[in-house]
Amino acid sequence: MYLIIGASGFLGRYCIKYVLEHTQDNILAIYNTTKEDLFQNDRVQWHNMDICNAESVKYLSDKINCNTKIIYLAACSNPDKVEEFPRKSWDVNITALANIVNICSDAKCFYYSSSD
Repeated sequence: MYLIIGASGFLGRYCIKYVLEHTQDNILAIYNTTKEDLFQNDRVQWHNMDICNAESVKYLSDKINCNTKIIYLAACSNPDKVEEFPRKSWDVNITALANIVNICSDAKCFYYSSSD
């Protein structure tokens, strides 16, 4: 199984398409803000989640096992938005990442993407 966090974003949509075309794995796709035009496929399960909330993230700990491949794509990367909302940016870019890392010790691998 693939767990794709930030799945509704630009990179997330491409990752889902790639996984579906090149594997037989199912995907648990996590999103928060983008709801329209979510990719529909029987192998993709969409879940709306605030990854900045450690209690919400605990839901994922039961889904992760030694075969789970995690792709972490969630980020606040627009410089103007980061300056306008520094606390929210910190929460998404740092706190949320820590929340996910803290529950994924059993995962097969963890991919993290960053522009900087």
